[in-house]
Amino acid sequence: MQTSDKKNLLLVDDDDIRIDPLKDFLKEAGITVYHANAPGEAWIYLGKEDIYFHLIVLDLIIPTKGAYSRDVCPSPEICGEIFLKDLRNSKFKNEKIAEDENKKRRKIKEKYKDIPVVVFTARDLDNSDLPERLKKSPYNAERVDSKKVYDFEKYAQELMELILKKKIKEGNHHV
Repeated sequence: MQTSDKKNLLLVDDDDIRIDPLKDFLKEAGITVYHANAPGEAWIYLGKEDIYFHLIVLDLIIPTKGAYSRDVCPSPEICGEIFLKDLRNSKFKNEKIAEDENKKRRKIKEKYKDIPVVVFTARDLDNSDLPERLKKSPYNAERVDSKKVYDFEKYAQELMELILKKKIKEGNHHV
């Protein structure tokens, strides 16, 4: 059972080299980082009863493995968007996976319906409508940030502030 002062972040990204410095700074800031290399692995973490996540940091370009095989996500270029849309849509039923898995996902979606999601991408965000599009329905991302992060220590602190804001809003009900 997790204690209420625990701060858990799920990082969904397959690029270990780019994210290792961020993971180190997040850990130094007191955040427990769980790392999923693909959306299918993220669903497994989100389904764990003994962990409550306060924030998801999601790459957009991620491999199509497991429950997000090429049948569900035809290209790694859009796999992160499909995962986020799926997470936010409680009525979405994925026809490519078994009914019991869809039932599990509905429970997960209810549990995490208000979780902040930060999109952390290598895509060029200059002169792009991507950030504004992902902040709106059906995605509702909290923010969209470039992986061209200037200062990982500062970025880790910004993510910590998002987690603390979420914990204050929910009143630490999740243990």
